[in-house]
This record gives sequence, structure tokens and C-alpha cells, in this order.
Amino acid sequence: MNNKITKQYFEYTNSADHAEKILKEIITKTNFQLEKEIFRGQIYDKDKVGSLIYKGISQNKPAVLKIQILQPTIDEIDIIKKFNKQNKSTKIRLPKLYDGSKWNEKDGYGYLLLEQIDTPQIYQPPFARQEQIKDFCALYQEYKTKCLRNQNVTVEQITKYLQNWFKEYNKLPIINQDSDFKRKFDIMMATRCIGALLVDIPNQHYDTDRSNFIAHLTELFRDLFEYFVNQLETIKIN
Repeated sequence: MNNKITKQYFEYTNSADHAEKILKEIITKTNFQLEKEIFRGQIYDKDKVGSLIYKGISQNKPAVLKIQILQPTIDEIDIIKKFNKQNKSTKIRLPKLYDGSKWNEKDGYGYLLLEQIDTPQIYQPPFARQEQIKDFCALYQEYKTKCLRNQNVTVEQITKYLQNWFKEYNKLPIINQDSDFKRKFDIMMATRCIGALLVDIPNQHYDTDRSNFIAHLTELFRDLFEYFVNQLETIKIN
């Protein structure tokens, strides 16, 4: 449900030396030609390395190697596949995945060997030119209308997911001290549904060919709102 970084700081034992050993193992597997390290993800300690990113060459092409030593909540390979499956944009895409392996206990790591993309920023902070503002807004519109929102998600899936969140919260001593937490949780969720129905969905400005998606989202959030209202009606207020 979350990355539990603080907890893993105390339990995590992989050192920088261990990370170097993993790098050599992956280079042997993939024939990746290392040029330089460009990122090192540390868990509050230089000797506790959670992830590493390197620039180099793969099959005579510029490439990026990411090593994931700390077990992720959701594996990036799955995220890439799901995004590519639903992406309809011809302007926005993810880097190509040349090779990779999901995190697994046997190896103790996962890795992604990705296409390196060198493109300039749309604008340099702190101020963008008017032309750059227009370019950014055009890409934002493209992303919001053609890259998101899976229509196969059901109310049952969402409520089950939120119930799991509630169970995790309910394990915390500070939450157990609040006898009114369940009601507050349901009110918060119902309020979020109202915001989505009144503001978020109507202001997406989808093209006409996305009107079925608007209908799907509207029905989804209406059903979720009804679910949480029903939950609230079952709670007795002391």
C-alpha cells in the first residue's frame, strides 16, 4: 500500500559494495557498456542503496540501465506494459524497453534496460516564453485525453482497494484511539467523489470521441458516492 521507506531503513542491509556486485552481474547478462552513473537512490544512508541508474550503450544504441535493489510496491515493467497498452497518443510515449527482469527474491533485484531519450525541456525555469507555455498546454491536453483513466475498473475493485487502505490505517495505534475514524474516512471519500463529479470530470474537456469515457467516470464516481453514503448510514454516532 505504500513504499514503507522508513521501515525498510532499519531492515535493509544491501550496501554500496553489494550494489556494485549486482551491476557487474547485469553487465555480464546484457552486455551493457557502462559509461557513467547518473543516479543513486539511497535510503537515508549512503551505505544503503535502493536503486541505481547508469548511462551507457546497448546494441550500439544509447541506453539507460536502472537497477532496482529495493523491492518496489508495483514493478516498473508492469507499469510500462499497462501504460503502453492503453496509450493512444502519437506524441507521448515511454522509452523503449530493450531488456529487463522484474524484482524477484532469487536475484534480490530487478532491472530495466531502456532506450535513452535526449530531448530538451519544454521550458527552463523560472519563466517560460509564451510559445513554450502553448507547447506545454498542448502536450498536457494530449496526455489527459489519450494517455490515461482504464475503463475496465469497477466500483467493486475500487472499494476493495480502499478497504485495504482502511485496514492498514486501522493497525496504527493513533488511529485506534479515534473511535470516529471510520466515519471520518467515509466522509472524506464521499467528499472526494463530489469533487470529482462537480469539478474534475466536467473540466477535462475531452473530445467528442471520448464522451463514453466521461459517462464511465461519471457513473463510477456516482456509484462510489452512493457506496460511502450507505456506509455512513450504518454508523451510529455516539
